[in-house]
Amino acid sequence: MSDETAKRYKIFISSTMTDLQDVRDAVADTILQLGHEPVRAEIYPAQPTSSREVVLQMVQEADILLGIYVSRYGYVPPGEKISVIEMEFEAAKQLGKEILIYVAKAESRQSEMEGFLRRVEDFDTGWFRRPHFTTTEQLIKWIKEDISDLIEGPKFHLFTFKEYARRLSTWTLKYKESSWGGRYTELMVKSMDILLYARRRGIEHAGSTFISEVIDHNQVVLIVGEAGSGKTTALLHAIKAEAERVVKNQNGKVPVFVALNAWTEGQDLEALILSSLASLGKHLDRQVLHTYLSGGRFLLAFDGINEIPYQRRARNAERELAVFIEKNAQNHILVTTRPVGYEPKVFESWPIFEIQPLDRESILTFVRMYLGDDLGKRLFQRLGGEESARWQKAHSLITLARNPLHLWMLTETYQQFNDVPQNRGALIKSFTEFILQARERGKASRYGLQVKNHLLRALAFEMIEAGEIVRTTQEKALRILSATSNKLKDQGLLEPQVTVLDLLDEIRANGLIHLENSNSAHWNHQLFQEFFGALDLVHRFEAGISIWRQLNSADWKESAVMGAGLTSKPEQYVNEVLNGWRGFIGLFFFENPRALLAINCINETQLWDNEELRKKIIAAARSRLATGLNQRLLQFGGVIFSRIGKPFSRLFLRLAKMPFGNYYVLGPVLWVLGESHESRALTILTSKLRSPDRVIRWVAADALRKLKDPTTINDLVEALGDYDGDVRWQAIQALINIGDARASSAIVPLLNHSDPTTRWAAAFALGEIGTPANLPDLEAIRNTDHAFVWWGESVSQAAGIAMGEIQRRSSAKETLMVSDMGRHIYYGAQNN
Repeated sequence: MSDETAKRYKIFISSTMTDLQDVRDAVADTILQLGHEPVRAEIYPAQPTSSREVVLQMVQEADILLGIYVSRYGYVPPGEKISVIEMEFEAAKQLGKEILIYVAKAESRQSEMEGFLRRVEDFDTGWFRRPHFTTTEQLIKWIKEDISDLIEGPKFHLFTFKEYARRLSTWTLKYKESSWGGRYTELMVKSMDILLYARRRGIEHAGSTFISEVIDHNQVVLIVGEAGSGKTTALLHAIKAEAERVVKNQNGKVPVFVALNAWTEGQDLEALILSSLASLGKHLDRQVLHTYLSGGRFLLAFDGINEIPYQRRARNAERELAVFIEKNAQNHILVTTRPVGYEPKVFESWPIFEIQPLDRESILTFVRMYLGDDLGKRLFQRLGGEESARWQKAHSLITLARNPLHLWMLTETYQQFNDVPQNRGALIKSFTEFILQARERGKASRYGLQVKNHLLRALAFEMIEAGEIVRTTQEKALRILSATSNKLKDQGLLEPQVTVLDLLDEIRANGLIHLENSNSAHWNHQLFQEFFGALDLVHRFEAGISIWRQLNSADWKESAVMGAGLTSKPEQYVNEVLNGWRGFIGLFFFENPRALLAINCINETQLWDNEELRKKIIAAARSRLATGLNQRLLQFGGVIFSRIGKPFSRLFLRLAKMPFGNYYVLGPVLWVLGESHESRALTILTSKLRSPDRVIRWVAADALRKLKDPTTINDLVEALGDYDGDVRWQAIQALINIGDARASSAIVPLLNHSDPTTRWAAAFALGEIGTPANLPDLEAIRNTDHAFVWWGESVSQAAGIAMGEIQRRSSAKETLMVSDMGRHIYYGAQNN
């Protein structure tokens, strides 16, 4: 629509007449007040032609069609299949007229009108409209706003939101500007409800729920997850679903994806939101933005607190974001971040949900979906298959597979090389080498892998050093690549005539970085920036160059850990991280700021499985313990003790009996006892079920769950009466794991507990234990208990699912008995 606001526009009013005459008059008056011309069939003079031709001519001459629909479908001319109002609507569409649609709330409508409205509101071929209006005053207010928006542009036009929604929906599947990114994102969006679950932090008994339900049921929510866990994908899924919801159901909000790594110095959040809208062709001025924000009209998806540029972080950007959200909390707001170190205190009052690692069933679903049944099953067997012991090893290949992005990389590398790398650094190395050597649009790569690695390493190193997470200016990228290419030319690795633009185009074509506009270059995933930063760290370390400063920087943490899996000297690398604290004994000093980083490096390299290194670590632990036990040592050393705990089983039995009341001391000890499978641990763990510390009781019940010993049933049944819901929940889980039918009689009374979460857990447990005698109790709950737990499921639903599970098992058992009986009869006949 033109910006010529002085122009007098013709606005055709389309509606049934006899039932809406007063409304039509009010709308016509409003159009006149706005300085435009209302066009109405009832005030047109007689014409020497058919009514149909006159009406269609009026639509043709008008600039805008304004449709008002209630319950009546209106007059259908003889020989026609549609009414006059639908003819007018279709004519306006075919002529490319601007269209504004308003539908009144109605208790009932003619069936023909219902059909017409479905066509009007169709996602692909229909038109966007406001929610149902209830009064003429409300209708007039909206018409004034929408005509002003339409004519005075460039503004965010509600009536054209269908096109925005379609573009946004398509964009979410193409967010990663590369072949690998597009495939990964599309697959994740399609399978997300299968794959992504989240758990609310601080409420352990709540269990996990679909990430999509978390997003739908929380007005403002912080989503925490490791790199590659699916945070961005969850936001893409949410805004795609919201766009479809608005157009289909007319009750959604305007979704906007805001990449926080694009938040530049001197730019406020409102300007960043406007820029995000403009990137999809929707221009909005601040005044309209404020109107939409105050009306709660947006779904704002802020992606990546951890990716906020250093300059912005230095100016307390997290606080600015928190203040903005608090001020505009009437909107639906989603924020993502990595855990540990990126969760500012200002966000603690919000609901915080952590994306959970993939479970075995989700991993199998994913690889079969991606690779097909045969190849998918073979990869699944390589990952661990049905071997429960392998799935329980936190530092095994399974840890990689539990991360969606890493799992996707595993499927790619397995498909290409029929092999699976054993740590994260090696996995990303295999994947990126494959990507960098791949042909782009049928053309062979012009430069070798060595050259590309040098360029990407230099780019990653300089950006991380400057605190530029993911994104930098194109000017700076070219400067870094130019300096690196000159060095490569001096070494004879690059021809003198190669220009920096040639190099930039080449590495961009491989899909690891892309150019967003004339001013910006950025990595397609932070993980790739960290990986090439790690490659450069390892190169420096193995060349004898000090990496002391990088190891002390929070920005380098992920690269430093990844480097441990890439170096050919992992033990020396860990010693470098420990910074000379007398070798591995430095792992056990709380005062050493690098101790935790070293532990993460050992996890990355899987050095826990290296017998020689294990002996050194155990010797260091014994040496440290010889100086005396204290709470600080146990609190900090607990994570290490838990990894090498089996050789310390006697020590742990002694520690568990000591009168330390602090969870941070006893927690790791009890955790190791649960892993030890030693009968001597049972007495200690059952006694801890009566500890005055609720967290100790919870950890003890969790440890007993791992031991699965039937002799602990009575103690666990007693724990069902604990006043703390977390302890009751964990005791129920332990009884489920033991799987003894005797436990069900103790669980049944919990179906009448005052806490709905406990009732839900009890119903779930009875289904898992599978005793048919509990069916009447479950049926009574299913029919009467409609209380909801916080994640949105009712106790009644849990009871119904439990009944189905018991009946399924009973049916399977009967089938097996019949089958066995048939075999006995068959073999008996054969013998006779």
